[in-house]
Order: sequence, then structure tokens, then C-alpha cells
Amino acid sequence: MAEWGFEPWSPQALSLKTISYTPSVSNKPLEGKTTQSTFALTLPHCIFDRFANASDNIWLVVTYANARFKNPKTPQEIPPYEALFTSHGYMTMKSTPAQYCKAGNPNTVLRVGGESSCKNDDTQTTCNGPLPSPASFRVKFLIMDSKGPKAETKWSAPIPLKGGEAWETVDTWPGRRSGDMIVITTILSALCGVVTIGFLSTVSYEWFEPHRLRFGLGEAPCLNSLGATASPCRQY
Repeated sequence: MAEWGFEPWSPQALSLKTISYTPSVSNKPLEGKTTQSTFALTLPHCIFDRFANASDNIWLVVTYANARFKNPKTPQEIPPYEALFTSHGYMTMKSTPAQYCKAGNPNTVLRVGGESSCKNDDTQTTCNGPLPSPASFRVKFLIMDSKGPKAETKWSAPIPLKGGEAWETVDTWPGRRSGDMIVITTILSALCGVVTIGFLSTVSYEWFEPHRLRFGLGEAPCLNSLGATASPCRQY
């Protein structure tokens, strides 16, 4: 598995400060906190001020739950969204410390994976593209200046996405359907049968009737020499 950044024993890694904060999925009563391609994080409030300068950048690191991630040495080595599919991790949601101290809607969350428009745009290095599922992810915040990383939070617990149900696992047994659905299905099936029988009867009649007289299967009126209708005549 490919990995980004520096070795854990490097001086830069040893000097990296740890922020006593663990990212987590929002505990607010919101719908869609986790979906098939996104999840909503609690918005941290003013936790970076003691570790960052106003000019520093705060990034969100996103990796697969079972992947290892090495912090980049420099801003030039920051892994983009596309790295998730090759190196199993990327960095997104570039922001500043001041942006995490703004007063706003208390229900505001960080929606990871919420940008579908940039997923195929290589120029969008901060793309917050949709996440593949089914899978589990973990995240952390990383503070970087122009030289490299300065501080980081703890890793979140694994965050599983809602995976789509495989067609092989879909339960089609009628006994588990609702009574209304069974009644509607039965009525529709009966109507289809009646329509089919009616159609076949009409087609059969339209074909059989012209040939009935032709082959002597019935009687038809005969005309006498004066054009008056005579008694039925038989054809042999």
C-alpha cells in the first residue's frame, strides 16, 4: 500500500503537537448524517487558536479506516482527492483558524464527500469529492504552515458509510410484503389476464369470420335474377 509523507521517527514528526480533540460524526438530530458517499462531522469551535497562526492552514485528512497515513513534509506534497483511490488517503477542506471561530448556525456541520462537481477535475486540489461505498473512513485535522505540519488532532473512530444493498440480497418473498401490496399485485395480474384474453378473442374472431363462409361453414343469402333476396343458399 502506497503512503504519503515522512517517517514517524523524523524530527518533524517528533515535534508535531497533538491537539486534544477527536473528530466525530455530528450528534445533532439531523437526517443523512451518514449516506452512501458522505458523512457529517461535528464542527470544531475555536480549538486551533493555541496551535496555529492566522496565516496557517487547517486541513481535514481523510483515509480508509484500515489505511496508514503519513503527513506530507511540505504543502507541495499534500495528497489531493484522487489519492484516495491510489494511496488510500487525501486532504481536503482547507481553511484558516478564524473560520472555525465564526459565530453561525449551531446546527452547522462539516459534510465530508459533499462535492461531486470536482471529482474529475485534477486542478481542484482541495476537492471534497464523494466517498466510495461500502467502506469505513477515519479523519483528523492537521495544521500546516508554509514549511509543513505543526499540529494535529487525534484520529476519529472508524466511520462506516451506508452501503447500497446488493441485488442478490433483496428479499422478494411475497410473505414479507404488505397486505395492500399483495392485493394490488393480484388485481393488476387479473386485469392483465382479462385484457390478454379479450385481445386474443378479438383477433381470432376477425380472422375466423371471413373464412367461415368461404369454406362452407355457414349459410349466406342468395340473390335471384331480379336482385331480390332469396332463401339462403348453400355453397359446395
